[in-house]
Amino acid sequence: MRKNAFPAVVAVLGALLAGCGSAAESTKTSGEKKSSVVSGGQTSSSAVASSSTATSKAPESKLAVSDFGFTQLTGGEYLSPGVTYAVIVENPGSSIAEGVQLQVSFESASGSVIASDQHVITAILPGTKAAQAGYKHDIKDVATMKVQMMPGRSEALKDKPANFTVDGVASTKNDFGMKTVAMVTSPFTKDLKDVIVTAVYRDGANKIVGGDFTFLNFVPAGGNAAVTVDAINWEGEAPAATEVYATLSALSLLGD
Repeated sequence: MRKNAFPAVVAVLGALLAGCGSAAESTKTSGEKKSSVVSGGQTSSSAVASSSTATSKAPESKLAVSDFGFTQLTGGEYLSPGVTYAVIVENPGSSIAEGVQLQVSFESASGSVIASDQHVITAILPGTKAAQAGYKHDIKDVATMKVQMMPGRSEALKDKPANFTVDGVASTKNDFGMKTVAMVTSPFTKDLKDVIVTAVYRDGANKIVGGDFTFLNFVPAGGNAAVTVDAINWEGEAPAATEVYATLSALSLLGD
């Protein structure tokens, strides 16, 4: 069943992208903000100054897997062993990369495949990074993690490159694992729903040791929203550093 799931995800993504607003339309930063979100009893209606003109042709995006890592967890007394992991993909180009596919494999010391996972990153804005993280249950003796990436298509960006910003990141250990809190701010002129927020954990040597993710219901146009990422399988103390990335999901591109 798992083997057939990934093509289905790609097909659904393609249908969503074809039947709704594009990433370039959803991430406009110039023009009047159009928001239906009420904050503090008032509705935002201010405008953002125009930043640049449209380009006639989209240069190809230049994607790279900039970092990844994992930790084998024992599961403790009550849970089964598993692996927490995270991958960071960078788009240093000047166009939006859409439908980026990732394949992750976990192997033993002898090179045998123990488990695998797949992801589709809906859109990576130019000059930014996106992250994917997860947890694989019921696997042990993982010695190596490998990542393969297949770039999707590129789309011209009509405005100056921008992205969500994330502030106030803090991770704390609790009885249920790890809790990460942050504030996500959007520079875009449209309310964006179902934003994927990924926490990436690093140790004292700046090595990625895992991560987790959640869906943020919405981020108001030109506004911000608080988010919590719970890594319920985390073992040990809080990481030395936490990075949080906010990216569009396929649902973010659906029309109103």
